[in-house]
Amino acid sequence: MAIKIKIPTQKEPIELKQPAFLVGNGINRADGCSVSWEQLLIDISGRKTGLKKHLAGLTYPEIAEMLLSQLLPEEYDEEIKPKFISGVKSRIKNHIENEAESNDCHENLVKFAFEHDFPILTTNFDRNFLKAPCFKEQNLDSIKLQWIKQPPKTAKDYQTMKNACFSPKEISNIHSEFAIWPIHGVVGKKTCPLCLTNWDYGNYCAKIKEISKTKDWDDQQNDSTWIDILLDNDLIIMGLGLNYDETDLRFLLAERCIKRKVANRGKDEKTNPKIIYIYRKEAEETEMPFGKREFFESLGIICVKMEQDEIYEVEKYLK
Repeated sequence: MAIKIKIPTQKEPIELKQPAFLVGNGINRADGCSVSWEQLLIDISGRKTGLKKHLAGLTYPEIAEMLLSQLLPEEYDEEIKPKFISGVKSRIKNHIENEAESNDCHENLVKFAFEHDFPILTTNFDRNFLKAPCFKEQNLDSIKLQWIKQPPKTAKDYQTMKNACFSPKEISNIHSEFAIWPIHGVVGKKTCPLCLTNWDYGNYCAKIKEISKTKDWDDQQNDSTWIDILLDNDLIIMGLGLNYDETDLRFLLAERCIKRKVANRGKDEKTNPKIIYIYRKEAEETEMPFGKREFFESLGIICVKMEQDEIYEVEKYLK
């Protein structure tokens, strides 16, 4: 469903013909969750003091990689990683899912996306989006994944998450139907291990590159992955730092820009799908550096500052 977005710096609303949301952990913080990813990983390590000061300059995948290697520094045991991931999942359930009790932001966003048939892509491992009424308030563990193509052959293959989503109904067109796409994995599903460490992201990027390389940019008929949605739809990005540790997403945004310029050479660029990046304006730590803004704008991304409380009230700026 086409919709228009009002942006303070633009004289006229911008039309989005085929929108999708891309949402990060900011929505959990807005809903009252005080647990950061850094603190969650530190808790898993079991070290009470002295660790945080050693983590400056490390990305979250690097922190996870370091903690994982320290569990068995002399010999890497293939059983160690599942145990580590299990500890991560347990803390996500006990802290991130339980602390975001009000769930107002999640519910508002899902309600809007469900009514307007927008896909929601999320980097979050938790299931807070699934608490919305459109999922009939089912037990979170009973909500089934929908595999757009074949289900995974093995639970160890986290890369198969590219085809999986949650939806109250069968999906026939991934670009214009509501669904929740947990793009890096989700707790509560054995077939969906988490994409967590540097090693995971490196392999994921290789798989993403394969999909992008063979993609038909003029035909959406056989599209089946969240990667297709990110490359083809108008995107509204929120609650997501998009820092240099978001390797796969920054690569895809650059890939989208370059490939579309090649595919649409000689055509009117105004018809290209838009990317709107909404970020918190009152938080000093999220103030966008000049270089980051220049990079995003070179990819055609429109950067918009908003108060945190306004970001998820999408009905006020999407008409």
